Amino acid sequence: MPIPARASAATALAALTALAALTALAACSAPTTTGSAGTPGPAGTPAPGRTSGADGTLGTPGTRGTDGTPGSVGVPDSGAASPGAQAVEAAPRDGSELAACRDADCEVRVEAGDRFAVDERHGVDRLTVASLDGDGVRIELRGSSGGLSVRGMSISVSSSCDNGRCHDVGALTVRPDTPGRINDMRLRLRALTDDDAILVLSPR
Repeated sequence: MPIPARASAATALAALTALAALTALAACSAPTTTGSAGTPGPAGTPAPGRTSGADGTLGTPGTRGTDGTPGSVGVPDSGAASPGAQAVEAAPRDGSELAACRDADCEVRVEAGDRFAVDERHGVDRLTVASLDGDGVRIELRGSSGGLSVRGMSISVSSSCDNGRCHDVGALTVRPDTPGRINDMRLRLRALTDDDAILVLSPR
């Protein structure tokens, strides 16, 4: 019995439609990934991570330098200040030469026990660093008798006579924030530690 031509055409159309649907379903089920540039990568390969620099460009993951640009992974920025960095105190003008203070115009490094002479025209002839710590410097003085004027912290002044010869003795404490004065001579500390100090004398 012959098959009508219309029925054969319908059967062929149904078969083509089914084949097209299976092809589309197979294409949709295949897994794909996208790389960092937006191009498809192989199935199952994860896309790499990204970081942004200061200008919005892509860089590798890691640390950032001081200018905001990405740095190498695990390498600290060499321009960062190291902890505990401190300024170095400049050396005193006259070093440790105590003789430079004879004219009451000097800048020297002193320690406890240092003693130096001063011209008598300033009313004293000798200064002694009696003690020194992180709070200040205790200075003892000896001068001619009478008319001794002393300013500073913890001042003491008295007169002493020996074999008919009299002179004044005294002491004062000088701190970085509290200078002192002996007659027309000024005393101040430019720097102070527990072991030494930079003492500045200046005539007025």
